[in-house]
Amino acid sequence: MCDKLNNSYTSLIQINKKFYNIRFIKKSILYSNIVESKANILFKIKLKNYSGVRHQAKLPVRGQRTKTNAKTCKQRKKVRK
Repeated sequence: MCDKLNNSYTSLIQINKKFYNIRFIKKSILYSNIVESKANILFKIKLKNYSGVRHQAKLPVRGQRTKTNAKTCKQRKKVRK
C-alpha cells in the first residue's frame, strides 16, 4: 500500500515538474519578445524616423486617423525622453 502511494506521489512530482518547465519556457519566450519589441521601438526613436517620432509623441504609428479616433492615445501624452 505504502509502495503504491510512493509511486503515485513521485509520478505526480514528475508531471508537476514538466508542467512548470513548460510554463517557464512560455514565460521566457514571451519576455524575450517583449524585450525585443521595446528594443526595436527605442532603435526607431534613436533613428528619428517617422514611426520613431510617432512612438515618442505617443500617437498612432500605423497610419490610423487621429482627428476623430485615438483619443486614448492623445490623453496619455507624456513624452518619452
